[in-house]
Amino acid sequence: GGAGGLGRVVGRWLGRTLGAKLVLTGRSPEADPEALAELEADAKVLYLQADVADEADMRRVRDEARIAFGPVAGIFHCAGLIRDKLFYLKPPEDFEAVLRPKVFGPRVLDLVFGREPLDFAV
Repeated sequence: GGAGGLGRVVGRWLGRTLGAKLVLTGRSPEADPEALAELEADAKVLYLQADVADEADMRRVRDEARIAFGPVAGIFHCAGLIRDKLFYLKPPEDFEAVLRPKVFGPRVLDLVFGREPLDFAV
C-alpha cells in the first residue's frame, strides 16, 4: 500500500521533487507513524484505510481525496501482499490473497478513476 516500502519511496520522491499532496491507502487501520512522519516532512499526507480491490473502498478514497486536496491528478498502484512460499506450495487462500491486490486492484482503480482526467496511472 501507500505506506509500505515501495509506496514510501515513491511518496518521498513525489514530496521532495513536486511538493505533492499524497493520499496513501492500506488495509491496516493506521499507517506506521514513522512512515507518515517521513513523508509529511516534504508533502501533505492523508492516510485512509482501504482495500484497493474493493470498489466501495476506492470510491470512498476518491471522494475523501477530493474533499481534502481537490481533483486526483495521478495514481501509483503499489499495493501488494507477501506470503513467502513457492507458489505451488501455497494454500489456495494464500495464493488468492497475494494475487488479489495486483489482479483486482487495477480493475477496481479503472472502474473508479477510469473517467477521471488523470495525468498518469502507474
